[in-house]
Amino acid sequence: MSPLLDNAIQSIRIGVEDYQANDPARALSAIRNLHAGLLLLAKVVLVQLVPNADEDALIGAEYKPVPDGEGGLTYVRRSLRTIDLAGIGERFKDFGIAVDQATLVKLSRLRNDVEHRYTEEAPDAVRQTVAGAFPLAAQMFQRVDIDPVEKLSGAWKTMLEIREVYEQELRACRETFEGVEWRYAIVGQAPRECPKCRSELLEQMDPENREQECADSTCRSCGARVDAGMLVENAIAAHYSAAEFLDFKHGGDGVVFDCPECGLHTYVVDTEPEDTSSELVGCVVCEHRIEGRCARCEDHLTPSNLGADHPDFCDYCEHMLFKGL
Repeated sequence: MSPLLDNAIQSIRIGVEDYQANDPARALSAIRNLHAGLLLLAKVVLVQLVPNADEDALIGAEYKPVPDGEGGLTYVRRSLRTIDLAGIGERFKDFGIAVDQATLVKLSRLRNDVEHRYTEEAPDAVRQTVAGAFPLAAQMFQRVDIDPVEKLSGAWKTMLEIREVYEQELRACRETFEGVEWRYAIVGQAPRECPKCRSELLEQMDPENREQECADSTCRSCGARVDAGMLVENAIAAHYSAAEFLDFKHGGDGVVFDCPECGLHTYVVDTEPEDTSSELVGCVVCEHRIEGRCARCEDHLTPSNLGADHPDFCDYCEHMLFKGL
């Protein structure tokens, strides 16, 4: 067994043991270990895919071009930092490996939230981490042709049990929203999260309600009340978290913006979705849509470039035309 794989298995096993201790003081340790184990396992997948490559180069995060001494260029690592869980999805994509990028980003964000804003809700965050990590770990073990039952024994059985119970609760919560007539299908399909503890165990206060604007909910994990507007905001943020991560990483403006009409962070500009039939431009709450191009430069107008006082122009052209007034 390679040291990388051995470390991955040990981290996952210790993370599950931390969870089983049922001690709030070990909740953060559980999330750290499960996160580290999944990341190490993902790196094992990459290493086994190209076994003749330099392992350090394969999992490095930053590179810079330098002269190779022969009139050309070569790339060397900028630092010793390796790819993180949120970024490994892009590396997988480059290597032709299918992976649930949204779940990777979510688990990474969950770990960061608990790391920097540790609260009493952390034990449930562990349960959600285990539930989310299980299918990803199963997929990665399969990629490297390793039986997780053999390597993790009791820890794998515990992960399966946690996921089954969590999924049962999650289904019950989601059923309370089944009658809601969402203005856009994507809102109903997006994961709903509690803004306080990040749990997906949100249930509609009135399961008989059918109107999106009245879909107020409560969190089974921490008891927080979430109004309908915030519910949609968080759902859209969760749905586009991976797309926003990649867009920002490549210098973009993002995918979700504040709507200039209703003020909610629910204006989506998704013109290049993986599924072209799901292209979306507009606010998923009030259905406001910015039409047309800048009257001066003819760039498409979006919430990120719309002129503050002259909506027929982009913000740059507005500044250039009216800066002296």
